[in-house]
Amino acid sequence: MAEAASTTPATGASSCRTSSAWLTLHPRLPDWPRMPRPKPSAFTGSADVNDMVERVALDILELLADGVPRTKAAIVETLAGRHNVEDIALVLIRLAVTEQVVETNGRYTLVQESAPDVG
Repeated sequence: MAEAASTTPATGASSCRTSSAWLTLHPRLPDWPRMPRPKPSAFTGSADVNDMVERVALDILELLADGVPRTKAAIVETLAGRHNVEDIALVLIRLAVTEQVVETNGRYTLVQESAPDVG
């Protein structure tokens, strides 16, 4: 019987085996309480978003009306006292997507309307 115990490797058989936790692709997470979700009434409505976009867009377009190309950082810095920084950045992107401003070499300017050909 003493010989049966000596046939096991000195390192131990359990160290060579992998536990089933290592084989699972998605280990089970502890049962932690979930974070509360905001109520639907806490979300901003589309009318509020449209009002914010209109206010910020007017200030951005007014700032760029002088024709001087400005970087995003310069626009945000200039308008930061009046509007939320994230709102300024998002409205600037929206103005670029709707082709009201154009970005060239990291600087924003108003889109120049070409005069219609009269002929």
